[in-house]
Amino acid sequence: MIFRQLVVLFFIGFLSECVWTKDLQLNVAYHKGVYTLEMNLFVSSESHLIHKVLTDYNHLGAINPSIKESKFLGKTDDGANLVSTNIKGCVLFFCKSMMRVEKVYDRGNGVIESVIIPEQSDFGFGESIWTISPEGDHTNIHYRADLKPAFSVPPGIGPILVKYVMRRELRYTADVLSHVK
Repeated sequence: MIFRQLVVLFFIGFLSECVWTKDLQLNVAYHKGVYTLEMNLFVSSESHLIHKVLTDYNHLGAINPSIKESKFLGKTDDGANLVSTNIKGCVLFFCKSMMRVEKVYDRGNGVIESVIIPEQSDFGFGESIWTISPEGDHTNIHYRADLKPAFSVPPGIGPILVKYVMRRELRYTADVLSHVK
């Protein structure tokens, strides 16, 4: 009986789309091939330190170990930072390496926006926005991304497993950001 309850609790946690705590709200959704990730996090670090970590383009693996390599490739004609990341995501025994090249716009007011270049990436579409706002002696970090993989994800259980991995990686990133000093 206890084993069955533990299994049920595990799968509820595994399949849950949302994580809500006092300092962290996290949601991963899937609709018509697009994954939407959203995170809101309150940390005690100063906003300029969070900004520094998120714009250290050659060391993005420091915020998440699934980023195996990241490189600043230069500036684009429209003033964006061109950044490549090599990401490895694993579920159970299945792992997938993905390349992402994106234009990253540092708006200078705590807003960092990015747009994936599909022709150079394993994503058919992708954009994200980080908003870093000082609030008293805390910093509010809001992240939202929409991603559409250019590779096949098996129907049915595939999106559920991908959402699980994305939630796990967002939790890891939230933990790292909450310890920035």
